[in-house]
Amino acid sequence: MGFVSSHGRLPTEYELPAAAQLAREIGSIRRAFMIVKRVTDSSQWERIRVERSQDLLVYMALARFSTRPKFSSLPTSLQLDIRAFFLELQSCL
Repeated sequence: MGFVSSHGRLPTEYELPAAAQLAREIGSIRRAFMIVKRVTDSSQWERIRVERSQDLLVYMALARFSTRPKFSSLPTSLQLDIRAFFLELQSCL
């Protein structure tokens, strides 16, 4: 849940050391998160997702003031954040 709190998205299996164990015991990362959402206030997770996407937009806007870095030169975690939020935005349109 720490990862979701800091990134606003679910981790990939490569970003979560316990992914294999989680998959064996619960089925998937997504399924485990759905259980957590059922027993906690799901609005807090939505708030975290929105805040993180806003943080990412600010980061990208600030990057426009200097030479924009190549997507491939960004940290993998940031690349995955961008993909997660932009794919989500495209599916809503």
